[in-house]
Amino acid sequence: YKVLPPYIKDLSKIDLKNYQTTFETPVQSCITYPKDKEVINKNEKEFVINGYAYSGGGRNILRVDISLDDGKTWQQADIKDGNQQEFNRAWAWCLWELKVDLNKYNNNLKIICRATDNSFNTQPEKSENVWNLRGINNNSWHKIKIKL
Repeated sequence: YKVLPPYIKDLSKIDLKNYQTTFETPVQSCITYPKDKEVINKNEKEFVINGYAYSGGGRNILRVDISLDDGKTWQQADIKDGNQQEFNRAWAWCLWELKVDLNKYNNNLKIICRATDNSFNTQPEKSENVWNLRGINNNSWHKIKIKL
């Protein structure tokens, strides 16, 4: 696997031998619940957003930040499973969750997650900064929208 710069648009014009092979994945996270465009009952007593985070090279996940307003403000999720992995030997996903009071929000929520690892690598905001022709290692913020 070779990650190409975002400005390369045509594989026929390059020699892949001139690019390094990818051996480690960058820090990444994903929202697993709720699903994108899901309709949520606002009257639920406790609403929990779930997901996972991982970083290559055995780097530990230090934190996962969640935004419920499209990135204007952030709050830290609780890392559950995977947070006790030995330093720089974190080979498994970290599972995270955030409990939310839906009564504070109106009709729609734009939820974003981003993770930071123990080298203080943080996911980039925009996919345009890491997108590449081969689609490898795009680790930009994961975003979903839900309806209340």
